[in-house]
Amino acid sequence: MPKSDGNKKNNVASINKAEEYFEIYDINDDDEKLRHASMKMEGEAYNWYMWWKKTTHVISWRKFKDAFFKRFQGVKEEEFFSKLIKLRQK
Repeated sequence: MPKSDGNKKNNVASINKAEEYFEIYDINDDDEKLRHASMKMEGEAYNWYMWWKKTTHVISWRKFKDAFFKRFQGVKEEEFFSKLIKLRQK
């Protein structure tokens, strides 16, 4: 399970690696996914997570990912990948 500190360069990779980790260890429960992920958060990412957890009424891995991307990338996960696919080198 990768560490995450909210660094924009590592956010996408850390979420993707976390999902691979969940697949390898057959972790399907959202609460358990969030517990594992939060243990690897540091600094700004962990502080944000604690705030998010206290202020969010319905907590799920999907909502966490969307909120995480929105906070640290400025977009939701699906918007990020949509923009990534549209990138063209000139």
